[in-house]
Amino acid sequence: MPCRRVRGLTLIEVVVAIAIAAIMLGLAAPSFVESIARTRLEGAVSTLGIDVQYARSEAIRRRTNATLTILSGGASYTIGYTPTSGADVVLKTVALPSGVSLSAAGPIVFEGLRGTTAAETITGSSSQTGAQLRVTTNAFGRISTCSPGSSLHGYTAC
Repeated sequence: MPCRRVRGLTLIEVVVAIAIAAIMLGLAAPSFVESIARTRLEGAVSTLGIDVQYARSEAIRRRTNATLTILSGGASYTIGYTPTSGADVVLKTVALPSGVSLSAAGPIVFEGLRGTTAAETITGSSSQTGAQLRVTTNAFGRISTCSPGSSLHGYTAC
C-alpha cells in the first residue's frame, strides 16, 4: 500500500502560534489604549475650538452677550445667551468623551457688538494618559492650541 502524506498543523504548532499572537497583542494593547485616549482629547479640544467660534458668531448675530460655560466636573459645557428680556437660552450642550475633562477659571463671555472677550484659557485633560491641551482665546476671540509641558507631540509647548 502506498504511504500517503497527511498535510496540516499539529496541536503543538497551533498552540505555539496562538501564544506568539497573544504576546504580540499584549505588547501592542497599551499603545493602542494610549492612542485612543489621545484621539479623544484631540477631538474634544478641536470641537471646543469650533464651539468657541460658534459662541462668538452667535453673540454678534444676536447682538447680545453669548457665554461658553464649563459645567461642574468638567465633563460637559454649554453655549448660551441672555436675551434683552427673558431667561437664559441654551443653544448647545456638549458632553465630552469618557476620560476627558475641561477646566477654566470662568466662563468665556463674548460681547454682542464686536464679539470681543477677555483673554481666557481652557485646559483639556485626559485621565487615562495625563496628557493636556490648552485652548487660549485672545481679546478678539481667536483661539490657539498648545500642549503644556509638551505632553502631546505635534503641538507647540506652552
